[in-house]
Amino acid sequence: MYLTFFLAFSGLNSLFNDLLYRSTNLHLNFTRNCNYHILPISLNVNRLRSLKLSNTFLFSIENFFRQYPLESFEQLRSFTLMRLRIKDNIDNIVKLEHLSSLILYLDDDNSNGHKIFEQVFNGPLSSRLKRFELHQSSINKTPVKVRCQHGLSIEHLCFNTQFQYNNNFIQLLSFMPRIKSITIGPLWIQQKDDNISPAIDFQIIPTSIPTLFYLNLTLSSVKFSHLEAFLSKYTPNLKYLLIKTTDNNFANGEKWEILFHTSLTRLKHFYLEITYSIYYSIDSFIDMTKFQTNYWLDRNIVINKLNNQFIVKF
Repeated sequence: MYLTFFLAFSGLNSLFNDLLYRSTNLHLNFTRNCNYHILPISLNVNRLRSLKLSNTFLFSIENFFRQYPLESFEQLRSFTLMRLRIKDNIDNIVKLEHLSSLILYLDDDNSNGHKIFEQVFNGPLSSRLKRFELHQSSINKTPVKVRCQHGLSIEHLCFNTQFQYNNNFIQLLSFMPRIKSITIGPLWIQQKDDNISPAIDFQIIPTSIPTLFYLNLTLSSVKFSHLEAFLSKYTPNLKYLLIKTTDNNFANGEKWEILFHTSLTRLKHFYLEITYSIYYSIDSFIDMTKFQTNYWLDRNIVINKLNNQFIVKF
């Protein structure tokens, strides 16, 4: 039962009230300036299955939790928080034993993203969640640190933030035996003793990831050879591959074709987006003949040349 239906039938008569408050599973969405005060104090929170909250001009996540404590939603399965501020305390989320989907969009001023990530993967949620998404557009230079030593239940992982990564983070993939889709980006570089070195070593993953069928990466410091080695060794059943980068070396149709032929034989959809400096001519670093072989033509590829972007997809 969604919020619009709840509001339409609430208070009509005792029969509808009984259905709404005691029998019907609820799916509430307060992301569009809705007023949570419309909910009755007697609301049976145990019927709540999904909840979406957002800090807006009229709505405060902090005030909502004052009236409805987070730990009271014992049967909650799906939880989405948007524009989450640093003062919005969600520590009690670990008490939600049935939670399987957690999606967080952090406010740009919220510097706790790495702490939330560590809380999820280093605590009891790591064995419950099937979907975890963490989004933030502002840059956070604090590397994420995880110490996971057991199998994770996550099937869909989206880490769309501008954090620094380290190999400790990439090793998480070794503990996700059910992982189906991964979205990560951008991948930045780390600086140690004033020396710049790649933040990611894809080769440290000990086993392949046969369940992975969707991979979406935004790369800022990873070379094509590193990604090529990772895809060749670890993703035998990949069907969807999306890559965004600023490295012109990724614009090599011949290398991609060899990779697809030898390793990614199940690939159905491919998207490559290269953003380059406006001071360069696209023809100076892309050999278009490499994208005009029978392999590419048979897949009805689409090539777009925008202001400072080169896009190829099928």
